[in-house]
Amino acid sequence: MSQKILVTGANGYIAMHVVSMLIKQGHHVRGTVRNLSDSDKVESLKRLGPIELYQADLLDAESWKKPCDGVDIVMHIASPLPVVAPSDENLVIRPAVEGTLNVFNAALNANVKRVVFTSSGLCVSGYDYKSRTFNEDDWVDISEAKTPYQKSKILAERAAWNFVDERKQKNEKCFEMAVIVPTFVLGPVLSAASGSSVTKFSRIFDQNTRKIDEMYAATCDVRDVALAHVKAAFEEKAVGHRNLITSGRNLFSIKNWLDILKHEFSGYSFPEVVSDQEKAKEIQETVFDNSRMKSILGIEPIDFNSTILDMTKSLIEYGIITKP
Repeated sequence: MSQKILVTGANGYIAMHVVSMLIKQGHHVRGTVRNLSDSDKVESLKRLGPIELYQADLLDAESWKKPCDGVDIVMHIASPLPVVAPSDENLVIRPAVEGTLNVFNAALNANVKRVVFTSSGLCVSGYDYKSRTFNEDDWVDISEAKTPYQKSKILAERAAWNFVDERKQKNEKCFEMAVIVPTFVLGPVLSAASGSSVTKFSRIFDQNTRKIDEMYAATCDVRDVALAHVKAAFEEKAVGHRNLITSGRNLFSIKNWLDILKHEFSGYSFPEVVSDQEKAKEIQETVFDNSRMKSILGIEPIDFNSTILDMTKSLIEYGIITKP
């Protein structure tokens, strides 16, 4: 059955895939952008298919009333993700936390049935991986947050759960909530606008970069993340739970990226990866449990090779990286 669904921050990396998927399934899709005068972002969304767009600011509670009015489901994906660390951490934290509450209050007043909230793997494991298994029950303590972005995601997800739990305890009306927890997101882009993970990935194509520090991360494909949002919008077993999205149970590294790329894109000169052998040994037993993603949401992760190759082809298509 067709539903009226609002996607916040519709022009974002993940959100564009969600919008595209919902349109293809025949849903009436609404989206918010920060500025309707930004023709590039607006046109990139309109190319995906019929979408009703609204201008909204995370810090402006009033701006969320019209987008939420008459909507069945809200997918709250919008959250500031700076490429460069801000001078004041509150420039990231305030929009993430207050924005979540502004969207939730508007959804509540509009009698929205369900909200799908986008969290981050940084709330589960952080940046410092350990030789252990991580799952949906794990939380990083706010005192251990390494960056303003990580702190913003922890505080925003905590605020989301508190919002719902407080109303349940008082027997007050509230929408259902399902939380999607993606790890480091890679995969094809749908516009020339690049996010943080796209920027990190595209560094390896910079012909002036001779060496690059190794990075290890639990990784997921943006298409799996989008599918998880859509599944969680309708799957009853997703409600009241965090749903961890990750491609494989182990970590992937920049060296893994390059091993794949060197076979298909031999014309590029890739940087030397500088690795820390002690760190590599320490985290070789780091595991992420994606059983809930498979059993509850019914998602079999896209092959990591396809994630890397499809992402590269899309970055070339949109001019984010150039052909050699």
